[in-house]
Amino acid sequence: MFSLTNMHMHMPPPTSIFSAYASMTATIMLLRTMTNEFIPQPIRGYLFKAFRYFIKPHSTDLTLIVEESNGIARNQVYDAAQTYLSTKVSPDNERLKVSKSSKEKKLTIRLEKGEKLVDSFNGVFFKWRFICTESDKNSPNDNNNNSNSTRSEKKYFELSFHKKHKEMVLEYYLPFILEKAKEMKDEERVLKMHTLNTSYHHNGKWDSINLEHPSTFETLAMESELKKEVIDDLDRFVKRKEFYKRVGRAWKRGYLLYGPPGTGKSSLIAAMANYLKFDIYDLQLVNIVRDSDLRNLLLATANRSILVIEDIDCTVDLPNRRHGDGRKQSDVQLTLSGLLNFIDGLWSSCGDERIIIFTTNHKERLDPALIRPGRMDKHINMSYCSYEGFKVLASNYLEISSDHHYFGEIKGLIENTQITPAQVAEELMKDDDIETTLEGFMKLLKRKKMEGDVCENDTEDNVNANGNKSKRHKLTLSGLLNFIDGLWSSCGDERIIIFTTNHKERLDPALIRPGRMDKHINMSYCSYEGFKVLASNYLEISSDHHYFGEIKGLIENTQITPAQVAEELMKDDDIETTLEGFMKLLKRKKMEGDVCENDTEDNVNANGNKSKRHKVSSCKLKRGVGIGNRIGAATQRRTRSFGR
Repeated sequence: MFSLTNMHMHMPPPTSIFSAYASMTATIMLLRTMTNEFIPQPIRGYLFKAFRYFIKPHSTDLTLIVEESNGIARNQVYDAAQTYLSTKVSPDNERLKVSKSSKEKKLTIRLEKGEKLVDSFNGVFFKWRFICTESDKNSPNDNNNNSNSTRSEKKYFELSFHKKHKEMVLEYYLPFILEKAKEMKDEERVLKMHTLNTSYHHNGKWDSINLEHPSTFETLAMESELKKEVIDDLDRFVKRKEFYKRVGRAWKRGYLLYGPPGTGKSSLIAAMANYLKFDIYDLQLVNIVRDSDLRNLLLATANRSILVIEDIDCTVDLPNRRHGDGRKQSDVQLTLSGLLNFIDGLWSSCGDERIIIFTTNHKERLDPALIRPGRMDKHINMSYCSYEGFKVLASNYLEISSDHHYFGEIKGLIENTQITPAQVAEELMKDDDIETTLEGFMKLLKRKKMEGDVCENDTEDNVNANGNKSKRHKLTLSGLLNFIDGLWSSCGDERIIIFTTNHKERLDPALIRPGRMDKHINMSYCSYEGFKVLASNYLEISSDHHYFGEIKGLIENTQITPAQVAEELMKDDDIETTLEGFMKLLKRKKMEGDVCENDTEDNVNANGNKSKRHKVSSCKLKRGVGIGNRIGAATQRRTRSFGR
């Protein structure tokens, strides 16, 4: 029987164990020395790898890497996996991303970096892991200036499974995920509007927001025949995939929308997107520096989308390929040739089912090569509001049919008047009472017809009358108009936009037309009613003061601002002294014929050219102008007297 005593009797003494260990160690050192002396290093490395290969345990798993992008194009497998795996989260996941927009039906769930999950398909289990790494990347033109570095993200999925299922994964599992993700997106598709993120310098990236523009073909103020023509053209386009392939053309179509501001060009674009369920990519050319940037953006644009360049004629000054006068364009590397290649060149075939839309107020300014068939295939004239368009707007805004007793008279008036749908819509929003609204609209039509008033939005909107475009700036009139009343203005609710100016006449008519600046409020000089309010606020007196009668007669014929009145009312604590001083000011201004300082001409050059900007207060400058006028008038009087 085995016992501890027997084990102790058969155990060798420690000296024997130590001697055996020393002998084995010496043998190993001898073998190592002989190996290093007689066997070359490359052969030793090969033998070592072979030894490790035989003793290393072999893995039965295969791992596929699914990256976010495939070179410079987006990876559809990555997008599909992201959508599909959002439905496969389990209680084992510890970190998830959750989001929801106002128009999405339910929460959107995404894996956080480092998270894993297990999916099953046909009885086989697949392990997924989401990985995201970040790194700093300097711009190629920053001259090693770290302040211009940008943050670069690399996102990818790891898919692990048994090697024997490789064929199943490639032929069945991944195609299943692609199809399932497509079904999910079609069921809960929320249209997106994309814009260029300029923080990535020359490597532009699209950022997106939900497209919430409510425009549809039913609400557009267009001729019914033109509306049907556009819808039929869109239907024919989306059904012709095999046709475009057979004739050897890229599956895309171009639309040129032209006409005066306020005629519904942006609304038509939104209606097309809502009808086709296409995303919108809003491209501002002023943010593009090089032709290669256009190609990169095109490759980052998804299929089934609408690419929009609004106000193409005034967005950017493109060097014309036909002018070979040797002009240097070192600061601008975006050319007309690059834009043409972007629309209809070899790169335009990198994607399917895309629509490209240009808008302009002045079709005649565009290069013919830019709008020829094959680039802009269909030209749509968005003109002034017709009677058919008015009926649509009346139905939308007033909820009335075309049998109203005023409609006959309106039909005769509107057919001979240039008025935009935006102006009509603004007029129909002025009162809740239908009769009052239509009567006011007829008065507007009669006034415009009687005065021969051309629609304000048809005026020339070029700053330079000779048609020369000014130096390229990052902020353009086109960008500002799109911000106020373009596609992006629908990204939010219950907002008010306010502009202020001292000179309304200097503003571009397209900037202040109805639909953009709906109500114009003239903040004029102080009236007697305004003075009474200020007197109550500053002096705490009512309108029965004995000085008020005289003040009423003086202030009605004097140009004085509320700010000047308030300043005068703060000069003394005694009411009588204050009002007497205020009356002296009114009498002096009336006697001298001194125009209120805020109404003086603030242009230094009478020909309209703006002088160099200085940090001189406008108050001092205008006072100087007033003194100069008085000195000039006095000199004129002395000259006439001397002549006589």
